[in-house]
Amino acid sequence: MVGAVAEPEDLTLLQLRELRQSISELVGAARDSRQRDQSIERQLAGLHTLIAGMHADTIGLTHGLDAIRDRLERIERRLGLVEAPG
Repeated sequence: MVGAVAEPEDLTLLQLRELRQSISELVGAARDSRQRDQSIERQLAGLHTLIAGMHADTIGLTHGLDAIRDRLERIERRLGLVEAPG
């Protein structure tokens, strides 16, 4: 009879151990997922910084090209290559 009483207890303990192992695996998976999320967030922040820098560079280039166009137009007018507006 002692063996009959011990068997359900062993089964319960075995199930509890399996449950504990499953929970431990889930906690580990959640931790890994959180670390990946944080890594992705850092990469996105880096991309935003890079895009902002590219945007600033584009604005600078546009202003530079505008200045060159204006100078070229003045030179062409002075040399009489185009008619003055107006």
